Amino acid sequence: MQHIKSYFNKIEAILSQRASKSTKRAKPSGGFATQTEKTAPLVKKEAVDIVADYIEGIREARDSIMKARK
Repeated sequence: MQHIKSYFNKIEAILSQRASKSTKRAKPSGGFATQTEKTAPLVKKEAVDIVADYIEGIREARDSIMKARK
């Protein structure tokens, strides 16, 4: 159980660090000169970063749903 708590604390630290850097991340535009998935450079992410991405997306979706209900 302690390992799960430390893993979750790492994820929370990553998310709080991202939140302090910028309030809103810019979405990539879909213009003519943009890189596609095939030509984009491959960047290896750690598993913690991938899980943090999912949690961040889930929290953003939850917030948008809760705002829509009001």
